[in-house]
Amino acid sequence: MFSLRWLGLFVVLSTTVVLSACGGGGDTPLDPVPSEPISEDGSGTEPAGLDGDGTSDTDGTDGTESASGEVQDPESSDSDSATDEADVADPDPVNRAPEISGTPSTEVTENSEYQFTPTASDADGDDLFFRIENRPTWAQWDDKTGTLSGTPDYTDVGTTNGVVISVTDGVLTTALEAFDLTVIGDGIGNGTAAISWTPPTTRTDGSALTDLSGYRIHYGQQSGEYSEIVEVGPGNTAHVIEQLDQGQWYFTMTALDGEGLESEFSEEDQKLIAY
Repeated sequence: MFSLRWLGLFVVLSTTVVLSACGGGGDTPLDPVPSEPISEDGSGTEPAGLDGDGTSDTDGTDGTESASGEVQDPESSDSDSATDEADVADPDPVNRAPEISGTPSTEVTENSEYQFTPTASDADGDDLFFRIENRPTWAQWDDKTGTLSGTPDYTDVGTTNGVVISVTDGVLTTALEAFDLTVIGDGIGNGTAAISWTPPTTRTDGSALTDLSGYRIHYGQQSGEYSEIVEVGPGNTAHVIEQLDQGQWYFTMTALDGEGLESEFSEEDQKLIAY
């Protein structure tokens, strides 16, 4: 039985990161003036209703003449009142604060889409726009709709505290209650390791290796103990291993011939996966 000679393994490791006028009335005709009555003491008295010049004190309206001789206009008081009321300007309407509602989800799994859009309105019909405090770095924000959205990856696993979404009419602002938004890991490793090698050309006895059929990459998180195996075709000289969890990983390879014979392990190499 021939054993395979392993001539060399070159391991290149890398981590891929996915990543709101008044009118006047006419005079009333006067009654004939009665003869002047004589008082008991012989003095004359002026009949009631006559002025000293013998003219009536009545006018064409309500029989009342002002002390200055000017006639009072009966419509003037009402007109003045109406004018006074018109001079009083209506007070400015009171601006009412906008309203906002909605319950955002507080969790999202890595590599899954997150989206929240609140509902907002304004009783005064004012234009509204939205604001956010403590936006997660992985999320996008739309200040016209108040939409918070995005797809976090494994590097975003963790919690963003005190996210506050509010709406304003430019004067008054109303906000939703602050919330914490947590990105949860999906249980799948996200580390990668890129491995490359030089194909073997001879067997251990020095004879030519003419029936190379492929390779096996052995790897695990304990040195010398390889819990995972990946088979690679003979025409390849590089391969990327994905979905590696955090921690130290160890790698080695073997070669196979046409009869299924497998070489010994190549020299071990290692890589720390951290994210």
